[in-house]
Amino acid sequence: MKTKVNGLHVTFCAYRPWALTLAPLVHGHAKVRELAIISSKPEFDQLQASLGEITDMVFFVGWSWIIPLSLFRNVLCLGMHPSDLPRYRGGSPLQHQIIAGATHSMASLFTITEEIDGGPIWKKERFSLVGDNMDQVLTNLSGATSRLLTLFLDKYPDISAQPQPASDEPILKRRTPDQSSLSPQDFQTRSARDLYNRIRSLTDPYPNAFLRDARGDKIFFTGVRFEEADKPSA
Repeated sequence: MKTKVNGLHVTFCAYRPWALTLAPLVHGHAKVRELAIISSKPEFDQLQASLGEITDMVFFVGWSWIIPLSLFRNVLCLGMHPSDLPRYRGGSPLQHQIIAGATHSMASLFTITEEIDGGPIWKKERFSLVGDNMDQVLTNLSGATSRLLTLFLDKYPDISAQPQPASDEPILKRRTPDQSSLSPQDFQTRSARDLYNRIRSLTDPYPNAFLRDARGDKIFFTGVRFEEADKPSA
């Protein structure tokens, strides 16, 4: 792989709006001479065969598709995964963490390899999972990712990645829209905080939580707010 320091040719792959806002940050870095942006899967499929010849490294931020082995074996491919790897590898990591009750996480910058989210870690940055909707959480994640990319480029190539520790945690599957369904029983058996976490983790741009009646009609929850009960005075 290439180890050019200054005048880097970088490719930035992202399609989510919060991730695309980070492209100018990369483009403006002193070590980056040229930046190419790929913002869709069809565009990536069309260009990926030639990337190894025209770019020094490829960043994948908020990217949802498998990276071909032929690419990451020929050029440095870096992914950002919004969890403290190796925890919460796989799909829908933000939703899985929020539903589990986590209040903070780590954005992990890692080398893409054959193992899903299993490559060596370059650096991590903490961010908050607190917020009434995913826009707030993604804003927090964007800030952490900005710091990750900047610090990586500042130190490259005098920075090394460390292998991930061994882990028995399963690789999680991406949540499906059907998993956003709530039932009347959920409102009877689950705590208000648990319901709040489920609903807020599924606000836009993700498949919203919904309640289905006997006819099959649905109510979708596009927003939520949590209010804690007053604590008894001492």
